[in-house]
Amino acid sequence: MEARLQASDRVELLPDDQVKFYEDMGYRGVVRLNGEIVGLSQFIFTCGILVGMDETGYKHRYCYHDANAASAALIRWIIEGGDEPSGYIKRKG
Repeated sequence: MEARLQASDRVELLPDDQVKFYEDMGYRGVVRLNGEIVGLSQFIFTCGILVGMDETGYKHRYCYHDANAASAALIRWIIEGGDEPSGYIKRKG
């Protein structure tokens, strides 16, 4: 039987100064998930879950119709796990 990872095994809270850095840039919900820094960002027509964030940008993002859908998807991803979040309308990058 395959052992299932707990959310606490996949998610790591970032130090306060690092969270503040990303929040000052307009991101929210920033955590380390599956070894990558992820967070939420509002765009003109969508809201995205950004993956692989660092000081220079991010690797890719999952787009959602609005902030509520993106927030809910990020929470589900944290709880349920997997390689990517569910319910996105487009993956960019």
